[in-house]
Amino acid sequence: MSNKRSFIQRAVIAFLPWLDGDFDMAVRYAERAWDRLSERGYGSAKPKGPRPMDNHYAALSERQRQWFDRFWRAYNHKQGKQGAALRWGQLGELSDAEYQHIIDAARKAAEQPLPQGQVRKMAQGWLYERRWDDHAPTVAATNEDERHARLRQLSGELAHARQPAGMGNEYWAEQVPLLERQIEQLRQETPS
Repeated sequence: MSNKRSFIQRAVIAFLPWLDGDFDMAVRYAERAWDRLSERGYGSAKPKGPRPMDNHYAALSERQRQWFDRFWRAYNHKQGKQGAALRWGQLGELSDAEYQHIIDAARKAAEQPLPQGQVRKMAQGWLYERRWDDHAPTVAATNEDERHARLRQLSGELAHARQPAGMGNEYWAEQVPLLERQIEQLRQETPS
């Protein structure tokens, strides 16, 4: 039970018959029970105060940050930059052509007039929904784009593998260096 108020109320009702109706004693017992259960990992474990905010923008690589800055200017909806940076980072490393396609689509989306009373979707949501796919790319796919698509896929798999590996999962711990090697080999390949 994670709601302290509800727990205390139920515990007091349960303790009252054994404490000869001593309400104050029942409340003290219930509060003590809540505290002990919380110490052992039961009950509310919510930290007090504001939730710490991760700096997703700083987590981007230098190249991702440069392209993100261009996207941010093109989309021109200056709210939720950290959330948008999180989504941008989840895209992985893309080719210049793919980044440019996203930016061109963002610019087109920013230029579209909106009906009165409607607001533009925040950049985070726009990226999450892959709205740039609604716009035809200006450059045909090349071998370089395919290489970057594979690199993006491997980067996503690596990001997925790191979390369970960090928690001691042996399978994923073995997969992390394999994925890192594949990514490094792909990065060293020269485009044909």
